[in-house]
Amino acid sequence: MSVVIPKMIVRRFALVMTVCAGLEASGRVVCGRRAMMGGVFCASLATCANAASRFVASDGSFEFDYDEGFVESSKPVKTHVEEVLVKQGKRQVGVVVDRVKINSLEDFGSPNFVGEKVVGSERNRDGVTEATFIGADKEIKNGTTYYVLEYTSASTRGDNHFLSKVAIKDGRLYILTAQARIDDYDAAKPSLYKALDSLRIIT
Repeated sequence: MSVVIPKMIVRRFALVMTVCAGLEASGRVVCGRRAMMGGVFCASLATCANAASRFVASDGSFEFDYDEGFVESSKPVKTHVEEVLVKQGKRQVGVVVDRVKINSLEDFGSPNFVGEKVVGSERNRDGVTEATFIGADKEIKNGTTYYVLEYTSASTRGDNHFLSKVAIKDGRLYILTAQARIDDYDAAKPSLYKALDSLRIIT
């Protein structure tokens, strides 16, 4: 039995897809078929406009999503193979990529070992008065091993809560870091974890 779809719904769907196409071209909003594949479907103009944006590396090696309201911030001088930073007030999500000579995270150490190293490095930064390692975990997605790290840092520039996701693939080290002020962390947590969980190493 065939199903007749009302013309009004067809026209509305066509309009939504047209607007979504424009948003994709101007702001990396994920809509339409790609959105349905990624678990985000623009059911109306409002939800399409509020959908998460997606950053895709220029070489296609990684991608991640971030909430509406975050904007890309450029650095005058780049110090990594690839780097991107998006900000919403004091909330930040960034990814840096560097070349390394080891083939896996396991070659470097356990999640806790890597976490302690990261926090140790944080303690040595200018202005940092205290850094506390909270915990670390390991996850495997599509054959890639990720370490997830959590820590806090107190400094003369403010007290921040950090979430980091680390991976090594094809001789490259990928680090996504999401942060918010400690007094804003509970409110920021869903947004930060959305970015953290969305990181995907492609190459």
